[in-house]
Amino acid sequence: MRIESLQGTEGFIRTPQDAVALQIPPDFIETLPIAIYACDAQGRLLWFNKRAADLWGRTPLLGSDSDLYCGSHRLYLDGREIARAETPMAAVLRTGIPVRGVEGKLERPDGTAIWVMVHIEPIEDEDGRVVGAINCFHDVTDRRLSDEIIGQQEQRLAATYQHAAIGIAEVNAKGELGRVNGYLADLLGYSADELVGRSVFDATLAENVDTDQRQFERQVRGEIDSYRHEKRFIRKDGARVWVAVTSSSVRDSEGRFLYAVRVQQDITARKKAEAALVRHLEQQAALYEFTDSLQRAANLGEVREIALSTIIRALGADRASILFFDNTGFLRFAASRGLSQAYRKAVEGHSPWSRDTRDPEPIAIADVEQSGLPDDLKAAVRDEGIAALAFIPISVRGQLLGKFMTYYDHPHDFAESELRFALTVAGQLGFAVDRVRLETARQTTERAANQLVAIVESSHDAIISKDLNGIIASWNASAERLFGFTADEAIGRHITMIIPDDRLGEEPEIIRRSAAAKASITSKRCVAARTAVSSIFP
Repeated sequence: MRIESLQGTEGFIRTPQDAVALQIPPDFIETLPIAIYACDAQGRLLWFNKRAADLWGRTPLLGSDSDLYCGSHRLYLDGREIARAETPMAAVLRTGIPVRGVEGKLERPDGTAIWVMVHIEPIEDEDGRVVGAINCFHDVTDRRLSDEIIGQQEQRLAATYQHAAIGIAEVNAKGELGRVNGYLADLLGYSADELVGRSVFDATLAENVDTDQRQFERQVRGEIDSYRHEKRFIRKDGARVWVAVTSSSVRDSEGRFLYAVRVQQDITARKKAEAALVRHLEQQAALYEFTDSLQRAANLGEVREIALSTIIRALGADRASILFFDNTGFLRFAASRGLSQAYRKAVEGHSPWSRDTRDPEPIAIADVEQSGLPDDLKAAVRDEGIAALAFIPISVRGQLLGKFMTYYDHPHDFAESELRFALTVAGQLGFAVDRVRLETARQTTERAANQLVAIVESSHDAIISKDLNGIIASWNASAERLFGFTADEAIGRHITMIIPDDRLGEEPEIIRRSAAAKASITSKRCVAARTAVSSIFP
């Protein structure tokens, strides 16, 4: 029933949106054989039935701050008149702990008094905040209510609980479910009858039950009256839902445990948001360590091992591999973790992209069994125990170098943020591979140059080099012995210093030919260098 339809109905007042669970159809509450009323979180009266007004001996003002927490004229507990802020209703609204079976003396405005028994249940919203409470009370002055009437009252009270937008259940001292409301049944995907009698600590019904069970045993022993615990319930369809459980004791007049009222609140959305935040922070930390370690990597082997560790840690993979294209465009394994040799041999060369593919996108397969992989490839993946996998391209400066793979032993839903992070890792890996390859090529060239210098310096022949202007650039020890000039004396001077006068005319032609030869040799050497580097670093 919508709140708007209650406007103008005697004994009802419009409530805020967060107190919708407190609204009960007026026709329904008037049929209850007990007095009943509801308060919002501030203690203002929202509605009451005629029986409540009869027991109070007055008709209080709805929504008034002068009639907070109850409609009675005066109330006595333990022989002492109490203020409205000390009433059981006020205590329930403050603590969120239900009150059951409390007796007090109610004095009417005409001076008459009756004894009443009070049952108050807090109502919480989806965030666990108390938005109000419902008080069911009845006249116990003559102690003539039969067990049957009391049973009917409890049943009617249970019907009222069904309107609460939160899971409510009663659990005996063994942890077995008694009454279960419709919200909880729907939350778990079972009917109420299927849940009654099952243990709340059943491993097929919930995970993380050990802490909950230990706290419940303390509650039964009387060491604590209530506690709150978060755990994952397993729905009938196998899905998991996170639930915050508040367990409160119901005891007899001598303090003996009767049963616990357990209120279950679905917090799955909150848990997912928390997990996503934690995952993001972990990924950022892993990415920082990854880039820092790559800067210190001295060779491709170190780069690959650092990358595999980061991929498995940051992406939560069970296994991983890195593959690069060789000179022929064949994709080969460069490094892997957790893969058999037979699997690597069976799938090596398979790639969703060719070497000249531009701007490739990641490819994720959440469930291999449901995928469109070729039968032979699917069989190899299945035999390796892989249930989900992702292809992440590794590129640098627009060139596709290869890919890395993540593997999961169970079906895995790949979030968009996860794939974006994987591309970031691939980008850093591509830059590191490119840097190490260039550095290795530079070192190779430098070693060759150093070897040439050593050969020149140790030669018994006079070896002199000059630029295209005829200026001496180098002068080895044998040249010193042959011509008598030291290197310091010769370098920087014109080559004609050692050419006989009758041969000086030949020098311009020699320089012209040297320039032409250098241009041809330089072109050939560039081609040869590129070929050599490519053969060393496919």
